[in-house]
Amino acid sequence: MLPKSFLNSYLTFVLVLAFGITNAQNCKDIKATIEVFQAGQKSERASVAIDFHGQSVVFFNITIIGPQGYYKKDIQESEIKDLLKGTYTLVFVPKEERDNFCMKHFEFTID
Repeated sequence: MLPKSFLNSYLTFVLVLAFGITNAQNCKDIKATIEVFQAGQKSERASVAIDFHGQSVVFFNITIIGPQGYYKKDIQESEIKDLLKGTYTLVFVPKEERDNFCMKHFEFTID
C-alpha cells in the first residue's frame, strides 16, 4: 500500500496536469488569495480564508488536499475550517473552459 503523502502528491500532480495545460498561454488570472489562521488565532482549530477579490466563487471548482487522506472538492465556502496540522494544497480550476481562467493553486502548512 502506498503512503498517503505519496497519494496526496499524486492527486495534486494529476489536478495540475489535467487542468493546468488548457489555455495556459492566454488565460485570465484567478485573483484569489488566501489567509491561513493557525489554531488559537481565530478558533481552536486552524482554518484558511479565501478572498476572490470581486470574482464569484461560482466560476470555479475548488478542491483541497491535505494530510492523512484529507480531501474535499466542490468547495463553495470562502473559509475552510477545522484543519489539522500538515501541508495542504488548495486548487482552483474554472468550471467552464469558455470562461478562460488559468488554473491556480496554493500550498500552505498548518503548524
